[in-house]
Amino acid sequence: MSKTVMLDWSSRRFEVTEEGYNLIREVISRHQICPTCHSLIDQEEHLLVAKKCLACVLREHPSITFAGLQRVDSDGDKIYAFVNQEGIVLTSEENSSEKPEEDVAFSIEQAGFTIPTTYKPFKSTENLRLGRASWKVYGKLSASVVVLHYYDYYSKGRIEIDYLAYKDGQTIEVKKRTTEHKNMLEKARNLAERTKKGSYYHLNGQQLTQIEDADLFQIIAMLESAVYNEQLAFLALQEPEQPQPDLFTLQEDSAPSEQDQSQQEEATEVEEANQQIESEVVATQPEQEQQEETQGKSSKRKLRVVQPSEEDPTNETLS
Repeated sequence: MSKTVMLDWSSRRFEVTEEGYNLIREVISRHQICPTCHSLIDQEEHLLVAKKCLACVLREHPSITFAGLQRVDSDGDKIYAFVNQEGIVLTSEENSSEKPEEDVAFSIEQAGFTIPTTYKPFKSTENLRLGRASWKVYGKLSASVVVLHYYDYYSKGRIEIDYLAYKDGQTIEVKKRTTEHKNMLEKARNLAERTKKGSYYHLNGQQLTQIEDADLFQIIAMLESAVYNEQLAFLALQEPEQPQPDLFTLQEDSAPSEQDQSQQEEATEVEEANQQIESEVVATQPEQEQQEETQGKSSKRKLRVVQPSEEDPTNETLS
């Protein structure tokens, strides 16, 4: 299997073996420089996180923060992650990406929300597959409720869908035809009208000349988060309290009965008596051995009787 290598321009193509290709990549990794600042690529400040080094990417995009390596793809190339001020994750691929791009779907899931994967249009008999590259978020991902907007302008029929997503909960389609969602949008619009001063609406730190659905979704996300938080707090208060153990009962249960105490005392006395006997046996064993040894010697020593001789006038028995 061969690999194609191009030098300087695409017309200078070289076919090399896979082994040679790997050697070329190794040489490049040791001598590669950033095309913007011309610094040698390293594993710190000048880490290659796109087609540029980390220092140049952060200088060109000061509102994002480097989050480190996200993953390594099947070709062995590294994907790096960044986070912007709204909590959206951006990713870039070494030697490939021009700049970090938003990975909204990944950000939504990381925040604890669920992204729908299919959608069944009105009067349709088939489900459509929803991609991961066409999502927008209205509201803060740190909140408990956000509005998700899916758009696909390239498919037949121009698909646009909105969802209410609850953290660690359901994701519900916003259907403007239903009374519930009509009231929700109307309430948000009334609140937006109350921010109007002169010719401008003042929403989220911005001055707007007119109100769009996107602005209403921001308000809906804030209102629904407040309601959802109250619901969670209410449900938490309804949880049955765990009965606290009675200290007096625990002491009674843990205290041994009189019968148990008596049996324990008898067992202790028997054990102490056995230990006493063992110690006495051990202490008297040398004395017994000495006595046995002495008795053994004595048994071997017999009385010697001297027969009286005619020459012994006393006629006494000597021992």
